[in-house]
Amino acid sequence: MMKRIGFLVLFLVAILAIGLAAPAETNAAQNQPAQKALIKLKSGDIIKVVVLGFPEYSLDYPVLSDGTISGVGFGLIQVANRTIPQVQANIAKNLTRYIKKPQVAVVLTQERVQSIFVVSLNANFSGGNSGSQATTSGAFPFFTELDLRSAISLVGAPFPPDDYLVNIYRNGVNVKEIGLGDVINPKIISWNGPLKPNDVIAITPVYRIRVWLLGLVKKPGEYLVRPKDTLENVLALSGGLDLGSYDYNDITVFIRRGPEMIEVPLRAESEKPATALLPGDTIIVQPPATIRVTFSGFVNTPGIFNLRKGSTLQSTVGSVTKGLLDSATLNGVIIVRGEEVLSVDASSPTLESKPFILRDGDSVYVRENLNAFYVLGEVKTPGRYLIEDNRKEIRLSDVLAKAGGTTEAGSLRRVSLLTVVDGKYVDKEYNLDEFLKDGKIESNPVVRPGDVVLFGRPKGFNAGNVLQILPSILVLNSLIKK
Repeated sequence: MMKRIGFLVLFLVAILAIGLAAPAETNAAQNQPAQKALIKLKSGDIIKVVVLGFPEYSLDYPVLSDGTISGVGFGLIQVANRTIPQVQANIAKNLTRYIKKPQVAVVLTQERVQSIFVVSLNANFSGGNSGSQATTSGAFPFFTELDLRSAISLVGAPFPPDDYLVNIYRNGVNVKEIGLGDVINPKIISWNGPLKPNDVIAITPVYRIRVWLLGLVKKPGEYLVRPKDTLENVLALSGGLDLGSYDYNDITVFIRRGPEMIEVPLRAESEKPATALLPGDTIIVQPPATIRVTFSGFVNTPGIFNLRKGSTLQSTVGSVTKGLLDSATLNGVIIVRGEEVLSVDASSPTLESKPFILRDGDSVYVRENLNAFYVLGEVKTPGRYLIEDNRKEIRLSDVLAKAGGTTEAGSLRRVSLLTVVDGKYVDKEYNLDEFLKDGKIESNPVVRPGDVVLFGRPKGFNAGNVLQILPSILVLNSLIKK
């Protein structure tokens, strides 16, 4: 009995000696049994195994990189990610092959400190990416509450922060990339952890490429930009556009890339990705290309005009010439293009979806509208009237409205319509009152180009009478208008 008590005293003395030899931080942990029980061993830790009454089994063991220890009497066992009580029970179980009811104590004598690594590469951007660079780095103890902002503060954030990226490497894999400006700005909700032991945090300058900006910008010249920057970003660096008298929508932008000239939109289109810039690109913001086109014929101001490249006949024929003459028609506009002569119907609104594109050197001739009819007799304004472009049809009632109605002596019951049939004028009489009062459509015929309408048919009237007096009436009408 006394012998067993002596062994127990020696066992306790040995544990006490281990505790006195341990580092200060380990001693503090041993004073907290509940916390100690929760500690899980890891590679690099050193433990002491004490077997009561068997000093030959009481040795120090480092936890190997594979998480195991190999000891006398208990063999190879896995200890990483296990608590000390679990390891202690495992060793005691294995020792039962040699010792009856072994009494085992396991003590963590040295804990491997877990670290994170921060590397910060400061670049002097006054000379671009080729400027001087200085590296600040270090290994720092890891603790559970450590976040990304706190880790960066250990070496200090370079300035300006928007010129740097933060990359987190874990087991050799880049698990996160984020702008330094987003990390250190407390107003921006960005990724801030959690970090893990052995993480490597690399703070590196943003890669820059050299491009040139020319043309209608406030500060043309050479710029260092990020490859992901858009055209709008580069224009902002230059202070914006210098349009002068040009309209924003008239501006064209080209990127000269080696022998290529690539036209790009001034604003990125939502359905298309923005054009990525490459080192050496030259961005040219220039006014629209122009063409010279001649307008003549029945227009108010004929002449040679400079038009934007891509202009259409429909959009320019009336605007640049200050309008068309009353006697003009856009049906059958003549276009002389080199050795070709084209006829274009610019009067139809359906052509808006298929506009006629003018070219440099085109000559445009607007023809006279020859689609006319004649109104004679007892009307307020007899004379020659044009049929407007795109007018589907004009009827006898429309003719009466154009002529201002009948005179006091006029009558709508005897209206003659002379129409050319097989080369001869054929006379037919209508009672327009039947249409105006009763809606009889047969009494309101269609009037075609070249027709002659006579209101108030006199006695003894025939087609020959009208044709004899028609020229003199038209001359008199034109003199009155003048």
